[in-house]
This record gives sequence, C-alpha cells and structure tokens, in this order.
Amino acid sequence: SVSLEIKDCLNEGVVTATKNVGGIVGCTKAIISGCVNNGSVSGSTNVGGIAGLLVDGRISKSVNYGGLTVSAKGLGGIAGTAVGVIETSANKGIINENTKGTGGIVGYAGKGGESTNCLTLIISECYNESELSTNSNTAGILCGVDSGITTTITNCYHIGTTGYGIAATNDVTISKCYSIPTSGTLNNHITPNDNTKVSGCYFYWAGGATVTGATCLSHLELLKD
Repeated sequence: SVSLEIKDCLNEGVVTATKNVGGIVGCTKAIISGCVNNGSVSGSTNVGGIAGLLVDGRISKSVNYGGLTVSAKGLGGIAGTAVGVIETSANKGIINENTKGTGGIVGYAGKGGESTNCLTLIISECYNESELSTNSNTAGILCGVDSGITTTITNCYHIGTTGYGIAATNDVTISKCYSIPTSGTLNNHITPNDNTKVSGCYFYWAGGATVTGATCLSHLELLKD
C-alpha cells in the first residue's frame, strides 16, 4: 500500500464545495503534519479547517485560522468528520454553524460513508479557542459519535462559549481536559449528562455542580491555571 504524507503546507485561498471540504485536503487517508489554513472554507457536509473527512489518517501539529461555514452537518475546526488520530493541533478560526454537528476540533467521529476498517478516533493535546453558539449541537472539542466508533479525548481544552465544554455526547472517553467560558455567567459542562467515562477534568458551572470524574471550579480559578 502507498502512504500519502502532506507536510508543512499553507492555504491562503477561499475553498468552497459541497461535500468533504477542507482547507488543506477534502477526503483523505493521509498523514498530515505542520499544516496551516488561513482561508475561509465552506460547504454543506463535512467541513474542516484542515480536512473535510479524515479516514484512518493522522493530523498533527496543524492549525486553522480560517473562517468555517457548514449548511448541513459535520463542521470541525480541524476535521469535519474523522476516524484515525488528531493530535497537537488547534483551531483559532471563526466557526459559523448553521446546523447540527459542530465541534471545535472535530464535528463527528465517523467514517463519512467511506470504506475502512478503522473504527476509532483519538483526539489528544488539541485545543479550540473559537466561540460557538450555546445550543446542544455544539461542543468545544467533538460534537457527535457515529454508531460503532470508539472515541477518546485526552489532554484537550476549549476556551469560549459553547453548548458543551468538551463533547456533546456521552459516547466518548474523556480524560485530563478542561473547559473555560469567556464569561463568568456562562456554564461549560464537560458532556450532556453525568458520565462515568470522564476522569481528571475541570469545568465551570454557575453555583457549583457535582459531576463524576470532573471538578467544578470558579471562573477565576480556571483562568488562573
């Protein structure tokens, strides 16, 4: 088999298409590292700052600064939909979500209709600094998980408003993550419900809250760290 590697690439242009739209690549199984997107990216399904759809690939040391827009489903600061590994990457671009399935790093953990034996998504050492709407279809790192996909999020953080601080689903294992709202009046829960798959995490909730595996801190305490 042939392995494709995409390394140290920069996009400054506007990218617009219908499906699987990315600032660096559309649909890929590649190993991507050191890439930067500064251009705006828009589409209807699977839109990402670096890759629209990642299928059993890897993205590392990459950053999105470009504005992102999706009209149907699957918007992520790094990848719209993905299975594989996404690590040491960040989103600092403006996210314009018009529909469900928006995550600061990945919209959905899934295969996006492609054929692959990979049924896992690992997100580690990533962060999102984009403001998201506070509805239940957004999350600071990952929005949703398709059926049959095993997903883990480790050592990640989100700063800003969002529906949920880390993931908008309980079908994910989360450890050593934190979420900081930009205002002390906003709540940033780790996941929708009390989740036994959460450990070593921190979040803010006005008036305090008790969550398995996570510690509720004040807004000022989170900002100090």
